[in-house]
Amino acid sequence: AAMTRSRYIKFWLPPVIYTLVIVLASSLPQRIVVEYTFKLSDKLLHTGHYMLYGFTLIWAFLGPRELPGAFKRAYLKAIGVGALVGILDEFYQSFIPSRTSSGWDALADTAGIVIAGVVFYCLMKIPKLEKIRRHA
Repeated sequence: AAMTRSRYIKFWLPPVIYTLVIVLASSLPQRIVVEYTFKLSDKLLHTGHYMLYGFTLIWAFLGPRELPGAFKRAYLKAIGVGALVGILDEFYQSFIPSRTSSGWDALADTAGIVIAGVVFYCLMKIPKLEKIRRHA
């Protein structure tokens, strides 16, 4: 079943906006990033942010389709896209003065996407939440 334009926007606008937020945050000088991250662990921040990003990616790739049948494919696509964005983001940061790039950060990003899938799947086992998702 084809999605209407408004439903397409509801599913795809969140990951598009989140991708832009990632790029904008990567463009900030390191001193600003440190000031607003409450001295939390860098890897914890990466994992947490990409977990939220993972929710938006899974939301988009899954759309209104049935959870059992479509989840695995949506999850694998989300991991692929999320990992790629994490890697490209680290590459981009290597060109920003005062910022550093790390393969460990990209790995923490990917871990966040993986965790997002597990949490998303468990939450959608709650019938009321799954109903809301399907009829968004």
